[in-house]
Amino acid sequence: MTIISELMSAATAQWICANARERLSGRAKYCSMNAWEYLINADKIAGIAPTVSFFCATHAV
Repeated sequence: MTIISELMSAATAQWICANARERLSGRAKYCSMNAWEYLINADKIAGIAPTVSFFCATHAV
């Protein structure tokens, strides 16, 4: 399990993601959704390119 997947599986992160989609609107909503997607993609490439993965993760957050 990578640091990124641990971050995404935390109860707090899950709560923030769920509430962001429900409560935000417009650009803020889509920025939050985009940040979550960046985390997912960063986690996918963590084994192949850890430096790029951490760069993507830190910029998503």
